[in-house]
Amino acid sequence: MLEVRDLRFAYGGGGFSLHIPELILRPGQSLGLGGPSGAGKTTVLKLFSGILAAQGGCVQIEGAVPDRAVRLARTGLVFQDFALIEYLTAWDNVLLPLRLTGRLQKDHETRAESLLEAVEMAGHREHLVSQLSQGERQRIAVVRALLHRPALLLADEPTSALDTRRRNMVADLLQKELHEHGTMLVLVTHDLELHEQAQQKLSVEAWSQPS
Repeated sequence: MLEVRDLRFAYGGGGFSLHIPELILRPGQSLGLGGPSGAGKTTVLKLFSGILAAQGGCVQIEGAVPDRAVRLARTGLVFQDFALIEYLTAWDNVLLPLRLTGRLQKDHETRAESLLEAVEMAGHREHLVSQLSQGERQRIAVVRALLHRPALLLADEPTSALDTRRRNMVADLLQKELHEHGTMLVLVTHDLELHEQAQQKLSVEAWSQPS
């Protein structure tokens, strides 16, 4: 499970601080984080993933602190800017994290093909990322994040660049991962319908305050 206790964080120079007294998310559960721009939603995702270091308290994913190794093995990340490598193909971007860590296996390639089919990107697998639209890049980022069946998926606006039909594809895929593989999902989105699908809903404003 995802366990957060007495988590504290503040950016230097003021702005805002965060204090999360307690949060527990179990396999197959989802959490939608709301709040206005600047409230700290993306910061919370970075703290949960270990990209940002907390200044107090703890975060644990399946009992482990989310350092780089845990992040690569147990979490999936969908960034707002997608964090894809422009000069690589869509296929290479999807497989890259597993290749870099020496964990790529044949069944991962089979799963990658299935996920690409699910979001209508199979025909773009050999295209360079630089040739893809924003919506196509977003779908590649989602596939990459799900490829290794992460215990925890942290998704920052995963449907923002998609039309309604493709947005529904991604939403259905996320729900499938929760139900079939027990993935935990923490979601930041302005998509009200997608936000409503989350089992739990919290406003980051409850955790943040001006410094």
